[in-house]
Amino acid sequence: MVLSTNFSRLQQLADEHLRFRVNQTNNTDTVEIYKEQLYKRCHTEDELFFQNYMFEVENAHFKAEIFCRTHPHDYLRLAFLNDIKRKYFQYDKRNQDYIVYNPEVVLLVVLWSTLCGNTTCEQHSDFWFNYNPLLQLIIPGMPEPTNMISAETIRFFLKMIPDDEFSKVFQSYFADSRIKAEELLQNLNPEDSNDDAHVDTIEGFRDLIGGDGQELRASFRRGEHSRKKKGAHRVSLYNCTSRVVSDYVMVQKKNNEVQAFMLMLLRTAYPKDAIFYADAINTKEEFIAFMNERGIDWMLCIKENAGNKAFRNFIKEHFDSLDVIECFSHQTVDKVGGRIEIKDYEIIPIEKLTLPEEVKVQPGTKMVARVTSTSIEHRKDDKKNEIEPETSVSTLFYISSLDYNDENCLQLIHSHNDRWLYESHHNTIDTVLLQDQQHCCDENHLASIIGLNSMAYNILSFARQDLSKHTGVKHRNNETAKRAKLKSYNNVVSTFKGNPLLALDYLFKFLETPPVES
Repeated sequence: MVLSTNFSRLQQLADEHLRFRVNQTNNTDTVEIYKEQLYKRCHTEDELFFQNYMFEVENAHFKAEIFCRTHPHDYLRLAFLNDIKRKYFQYDKRNQDYIVYNPEVVLLVVLWSTLCGNTTCEQHSDFWFNYNPLLQLIIPGMPEPTNMISAETIRFFLKMIPDDEFSKVFQSYFADSRIKAEELLQNLNPEDSNDDAHVDTIEGFRDLIGGDGQELRASFRRGEHSRKKKGAHRVSLYNCTSRVVSDYVMVQKKNNEVQAFMLMLLRTAYPKDAIFYADAINTKEEFIAFMNERGIDWMLCIKENAGNKAFRNFIKEHFDSLDVIECFSHQTVDKVGGRIEIKDYEIIPIEKLTLPEEVKVQPGTKMVARVTSTSIEHRKDDKKNEIEPETSVSTLFYISSLDYNDENCLQLIHSHNDRWLYESHHNTIDTVLLQDQQHCCDENHLASIIGLNSMAYNILSFARQDLSKHTGVKHRNNETAKRAKLKSYNNVVSTFKGNPLLALDYLFKFLETPPVES
């Protein structure tokens, strides 16, 4: 729900800004400038490219006018750029009289380019050139067409922005809590920012926040001879319910995840009743005590590492000898591809465990769970005859701070089913945004790449949910519609690549969406 009064005021402020008034006619000198730029790049030899580009130059004002009329996001462009410049680029010590490329403009264009599937500085430079006629009319502060940006200049800007500053930009605009109209009004016109904020509430199961680390495989550490020592590891908090990145931190060593989680949980806005999940390597007393002190509910995997060997083995022995009547049990059966996945859940309160003195229990543990996954894969021989299916069984144990009751047991089962989504988000960033292929060692550059990909991922997730509603597929009922498969991230990126203005539209729709209660 949009706060119409506040956004109307923002629109009025934008209308008063001369930069947003699209030119009615093309300037002859501008056309000649683009011809000169094409000549410098030797594009005049390709007659088809030359004619297509000049066609875009001559019709750019028409496209921009339609876009601005049908997509009233002028106020967001103005507020977004002004606020970023005011808050996050005060450290720019360059002589203001000689600045051609404003950092907030470069950041917006590079983010827009990333949404369209571009992942390298060379590709961002080409995007700047190919769509420059539109950029001139849509983005305030764009340099004149005589100043086409190079890949090296973009690389310079990505290196220039400190890691902590880029994280602040992400937190302010692209985290799970979207930018508020009040914040924009405060940035542009403080006296009009007194309305109460609107918050959306989500009914049903509580949100699951997953925490995990991700190495940048092609990166390397400056001064190190071994390429096994990576330049950076990305540690992130991922909302598995809304499917957006809530926060991220760049660390140099994978075993620093716990410290990164604690930092992010202190500074990140997330639903107040959310449950935190992490792998067994993070099931440590200091981290659990940290969450308990702050009233954060959690569910954690427990294995024989991190000092939990004795506790894990005792739980295993107890479940092996446990009568099924004594615990909460539930079974799910799903068909995944050619396999049948059967999951058996068994949950008991910690009070039912008579623990020996030598077995140490993590503080705040209220229930323990065993999840047994059975995968049955149907197989055929060379003659397409059915043969004996292949069966594999795996067992994992979990502990949780949730009180033992039927509602929380169902919540734990639901959260367990959702936990794989943060692994899926890692895969998307690596395979769609190609983060694993970033070959560099500069810390600021790596931090900028991580930040840009986190921003782009959240916008793509937002667009994916919305675009999947308009597939044109008719469903028999609401239930089949709910089960309908979402568009892939690759599909969304391909759509944006073919229609860059649609990508910009969703960027500002994302910023326009009010935050959830945090």
